[in-house]
Amino acid sequence: MQGTKEIGLPIKLSLSYFIGIGINPEDLKDIEGFHLVSKGYFLAACLLIGFPSLMAYRSYIANRVASK
Repeated sequence: MQGTKEIGLPIKLSLSYFIGIGINPEDLKDIEGFHLVSKGYFLAACLLIGFPSLMAYRSYIANRVASK
């Protein structure tokens, strides 16, 4: 196509799109690719490591209190 050019714009996407949860193909029709920035890596680490660790610690405390 003559006279047209593509412009790359940085736009914030949900982390769920990167993981693959709730992807609607129509929402991503004009997006060629995306990557995580440092804030996204931190959030992913919190979701994958931090949240399960917090739940395990809470369970440990509840069992310790119940056994007394």
